[in-house]
Amino acid sequence: MHHGIHEQFTNAAAKKNFKPDDVAEGREYVKAYVEFIHYAERLFQAASKPAEGQFHENEQGGHSGKQALIRIRRTEKRAYKPKVGGTL
Repeated sequence: MHHGIHEQFTNAAAKKNFKPDDVAEGREYVKAYVEFIHYAERLFQAASKPAEGQFHENEQGGHSGKQALIRIRRTEKRAYKPKVGGTL
């Protein structure tokens, strides 16, 4: 993932300093820039969605994001009980 986004960025950045009168180079830059942005958007979208099957789904399409967050917070509260007077 890191390699892919780095490659896309490097490609777009390398084509940024085109001659103002060279339409073909300008188009190459725009193409590389758009490909980089779309690549980054796809990574963001993939990272923003929970993995399929992460939560039990019901027949109406599964848990809402809010329901899933409530379950996570309840689990975290049960799992973390700080010791009073202790050190880290």
